[in-house]
Amino acid sequence: MIVSKNILKWGCLVALLFVFNSCTIENVSYVGVDGLKFEKLSGRDLSLSFNLTLNNPNKKKIKVQPTLFDLYINENQVGTVQLDQTIEIQPNGVFPIHVPITLNLQQGAIPVIIAGALKQTAKIRVVGKLKGSMYGITKSKKIDETKEISLKNLGDNKLFNLSFF
Repeated sequence: MIVSKNILKWGCLVALLFVFNSCTIENVSYVGVDGLKFEKLSGRDLSLSFNLTLNNPNKKKIKVQPTLFDLYINENQVGTVQLDQTIEIQPNGVFPIHVPITLNLQQGAIPVIIAGALKQTAKIRVVGKLKGSMYGITKSKKIDETKEISLKNLGDNKLFNLSFF
């Protein structure tokens, strides 16, 4: 009887591993961004929020945990960006998501930002580790995305091609 319980336990574990490994998770794609709002300024911390529209083709929602990223403008680190709360990406479609962030500017970042704003384009780089979960399984993904954006047509740019899984 003890042997059969152990065999049953291991059999269930192998079956669960097979089911989870056979689940395909499709990439979430960026659609657009709008509604940028400056919430508050406190010292070197600038609280912002915006609406990010993403397409999640998966059958389950994805939860993205609060995360800290390093922010670079024209190859100069200007500070860090923190996702302030867990966000949920709804399944099966294109949905807007309200994203609250805090930008912590490091000492000497303002001249770099002003110099970048005077050019026609700016190279923006975001580096960090994104942590999300789906089907109750947490996964981390290293993010190191660089995008050159036109400042005169800022609203037309897709800032980053976000893919979480």
